Amino acid sequence: MKWEFTPDEFMHVWKETDRDRYPFPLQLRSSAEWQSDYDRMHSEFRLRMPRGFDPDLSAALRLVSNPPMSLLLIGARKRPVRFYAGIDTAAGVTLVQRPGPVEEHGGNVVIEFGSSAIATKVFAAVLGSLPAGRRPAMVESLDRIRTDLESWTGTKETTTDRMKKLLQAPRMGSGHIEVRCGLEDPRPYPPQYLSWFDVEGDGRYTYREQYNEFRIDPSSTDDICREVTRMMEVQQEFSRTD
Repeated sequence: MKWEFTPDEFMHVWKETDRDRYPFPLQLRSSAEWQSDYDRMHSEFRLRMPRGFDPDLSAALRLVSNPPMSLLLIGARKRPVRFYAGIDTAAGVTLVQRPGPVEEHGGNVVIEFGSSAIATKVFAAVLGSLPAGRRPAMVESLDRIRTDLESWTGTKETTTDRMKKLLQAPRMGSGHIEVRCGLEDPRPYPPQYLSWFDVEGDGRYTYREQYNEFRIDPSSTDDICREVTRMMEVQQEFSRTD
């Protein structure tokens, strides 16, 4: 199932969740400039889209407003990229915000509701297809990186030097991915993060800090989707054992 709403329409239907905040990274702004415009617009919305007017939409909003697990993607590939998904064991809901007239605020919000597999399917489409970069994977301890940066001699190129050079290469896009579980739990599992960047004339890479190491890996869209799936499985395992 799929719906598309203008920012004003989405803010109206979201009221059904009784939640004050919209899922990050959505950026929403009303088009009404005056209170009279707002009142007139919402009077029309209440007639056209009363609370609970679409039971399937209501179910989707319930899940995405309070999900057992969430997947977030924010960044830019020529235009801003904003994606959020709420997932449970049997179902998933994705929110994709189209680019707006200005970078600070997005455009229409597309909602899709299906099985839990819909989250990674829509995620991959939003991320876009790009081959893995041609440079080899690099990993170095954070302690060594700090030492290299503080005592650079310029005699021999280190892994830190190669990492720095790649991270500073001209980019076509970049962004961050986040997986969270147990958002309402008093002791939620720490979120997992993965960042990505696209290098002009080369390909896509991911980077992260993990186990006192910093690593950069060449990563295709399929590679990233597999890693995101693994991250979600780790979160699910924690929720079962905590």
